[in-house]
Amino acid sequence: MKNSSKIGNNTIYAGGLIAISILLMQNIFLQSPNKIDVVQKYIIIAFALALPGIGLWYIASKRFSGKKTSIKSTDIATAIWLISFLSVIAEISLSIWRYYPLAAYIFIMVVVLCIITLYHMDKSAK
Repeated sequence: MKNSSKIGNNTIYAGGLIAISILLMQNIFLQSPNKIDVVQKYIIIAFALALPGIGLWYIASKRFSGKKTSIKSTDIATAIWLISFLSVIAEISLSIWRYYPLAAYIFIMVVVLCIITLYHMDKSAK
């Protein structure tokens, strides 16, 4: 039975998600708190959920890349990263929704299709 797992180097992905999140938040940060609408409040919540986990992903990828860690810690980190990733998707979707709801629906459908495809590819690779 395997007691350890290796963490890959995913710093480029984590850095990209951090950059996208901050760019989407830029206009909200510049506004007066009194002028923030409901959708922007949900974007802020998604950002607050996403950023710490993506930061953990970035730091863990830099520090532990190629090193063995315990399965339990890897599973916990994976759960945190998954929540963060879904929060970024929510943040992007809400940002698109604010301007054109149909485009947000299309974005969400494409993301779901990509996740399903990745799951099937991962399942068949084992």
